[in-house]
Amino acid sequence: MLLLLFAGTLTGFAQAAADDEYAAEVKKYIAASKVEETVAQQMDAQFTALKAQAPITDAQIEEMKKVAIESYREFVLPKYVEVCRKHLTLDDLKAVNAFYASPAGKKLSESIIPISTDLMPTLTEWQPKLQEALMKIMQGI
Repeated sequence: MLLLLFAGTLTGFAQAAADDEYAAEVKKYIAASKVEETVAQQMDAQFTALKAQAPITDAQIEEMKKVAIESYREFVLPKYVEVCRKHLTLDDLKAVNAFYASPAGKKLSESIIPISTDLMPTLTEWQPKLQEALMKIMQGI
């Protein structure tokens, strides 16, 4: 009986260690793939658009950005491990992180934000076109 209890305890410790290792790999992935920076950039765009529509100050926008990022960190980031676990094994994550540690991966990581920034005008131009196409579909329903 004591042996079974000991084996169960070791299994629990092993699982906790595996969970910690998985979470650490997810954190590496989040950092390397610039997830948080990309979200912050999207929020910047939304708050800039909001400022054009509402009488708010730059200080208020900065406070909203701060609150939004803190909220994202508290609410969304903890779910990353849970969601990644559904789709990626620990070995998958290690391979992805190894790619991000490679010269090509580092270049991609450094380029994610500038690429998104360069695409912003295109996305801004595309949105009304998409809305127009969707409205035509809705009118035909």
